Amino acid sequence: MFINIPEKRIKRSLGFVMLTVIGVSGTIGGSIFVLLSGGIDLAGPYTPYAYVLAGVLAMLGGLLYAEVGTTMPRPGAGLYYVFSAFKNRHYPFLFSWTILLGDLGYLAINAIGFGFYLGLVLNISPLLVALAAIAFGALINVRGLQKATRIEIGVLGALLLLFVAFGVYVATSPNNIAPLAFEELQVGGVLAATALLFTSFIGYEYIATMAGEARNAHRTIPMAMITTVLISTIVFAGIAYITLIGAPQDELAASDAPLLLVADTIGGLSTSIIIPAALLATGGSLVAATMVASRRLYAISKQGFFGNYVQKTNQQHIPARSVIICSGLAALLVATQAVNFVAYMSNTVYLMSLITISLSVIILRKKRPYLSRPFRAPLYPIIPFIIIGLALTLITFIDITSIALVVIWITIGWFTYLLSSMNRERWLLIGRGALIFAFLLLLVIHAANLMVLDRLLSN
Repeated sequence: MFINIPEKRIKRSLGFVMLTVIGVSGTIGGSIFVLLSGGIDLAGPYTPYAYVLAGVLAMLGGLLYAEVGTTMPRPGAGLYYVFSAFKNRHYPFLFSWTILLGDLGYLAINAIGFGFYLGLVLNISPLLVALAAIAFGALINVRGLQKATRIEIGVLGALLLLFVAFGVYVATSPNNIAPLAFEELQVGGVLAATALLFTSFIGYEYIATMAGEARNAHRTIPMAMITTVLISTIVFAGIAYITLIGAPQDELAASDAPLLLVADTIGGLSTSIIIPAALLATGGSLVAATMVASRRLYAISKQGFFGNYVQKTNQQHIPARSVIICSGLAALLVATQAVNFVAYMSNTVYLMSLITISLSVIILRKKRPYLSRPFRAPLYPIIPFIIIGLALTLITFIDITSIALVVIWITIGWFTYLLSSMNRERWLLIGRGALIFAFLLLLVIHAANLMVLDRLLSN
């Protein structure tokens, strides 16, 4: 049974540890297992540098999101912030609508990765496993936030231990190919790899989305943001390096599962390490992505869109309907089984979101200079302009088909905005107009039929 819960009754139950767990779990997920081969294909031995560059952009973005989350600590803080910055509501709505697509894409990537690795173990269809994983992630989220975050803590701890064990095992193995053979640096390749791999870092933004459920948001959110990006950058760059010394580069670039290829090449216990790590990473990120996507949809609905249906929560104060809707949409993306395509699509969205957040910070600093900001992003306005420049540069390396899909999604969002913006009286007028039009059309068709019949009879 669903009941209406006023926004002030949303529980603030997340401290620094839980926020960091949500951020890191949402970040270290399926992308490292399914996108790394694409990064190696583009950047070769410089792939760790692509991760570092993506981490720098994520850290700069994290500082802005920390200001956003502490200024407006409520569910979907970034969306409320953008709505406050822009006078016209259509642009913030399209921003919100587009970011939701990125969340759904990231959820789908983790589901695909989970399905692939568990499918290897159970020898069943990866697609069926991925769809079942989405359903299970939805169930965990519907049951309650505390249950979901407790699961995330255990999953993240086990995952980090497995990554350390895998790194030590490969680095000390006599079968590795260290040191790396560095070729001439191709800046374009590194930037293209960064454009592909940046989606790996989007978990830090999850922390701002959960700001409405954070305790002492002014302190815990910035700390959790910075900690999340630092841990994630170290893990990603380290795993990329270990992967490159674990198997031939050309084979890694062509592999659908580069870490599994390394495990097969090194042999021994490495396979027993990497498959559980892949399942924990993709499963944990799937739960976190479902949690955040549902809060995103909930925040959009609180702005007066989609009616009251999405705004309702269950007895655990969870927007369960949003959870179910987001899980269903992600399942449609999973059905495509196109990992790189979905990743580029998500990256396009998240790079656009960084640009929008940067503009929003600039606008709101000028528009409302006396607004309480418990945390202010340093080096203003240098950081927002650096982010805009880097994001625009990386977008030029995005696959054009993925950009086209985002444009189509935005177009659908525009029509959704127009429909959602109409009040009840307008809907009644449209309905009456449609009925009158249908009635007149039937009269015209009937008159035309009578004329044709009359001519046939006269002949």
